[in-house]
Amino acid sequence: MFRRKIIRNIPYFRKLDQKIIEDITYLLKPKRYEAGQVIVKRGDTVDCIMLLKAGEIIVEIPMKQNTQTIFLDMLNEGSCFCTYSSFSDEMQ
Repeated sequence: MFRRKIIRNIPYFRKLDQKIIEDITYLLKPKRYEAGQVIVKRGDTVDCIMLLKAGEIIVEIPMKQNTQTIFLDMLNEGSCFCTYSSFSDEMQ
């Protein structure tokens, strides 16, 4: 049930037929991350959209020159995210 609800909350998918929503939810693969674990880092190739079922994610962008980071956003339950190409090494 949660999977269908979270898919319906994504604006891009809101008008899709129920059968298509069910097909999408069937393809979802759960993955658990520990608190503080890095999910995606600069240079990673990401070929999926991620849906946050529970918890919070801090989105930070590392500075190339030093160990500091720039806070970008905080995501919470129900968020949908992927990496945007401007964060890749090629675009810096």
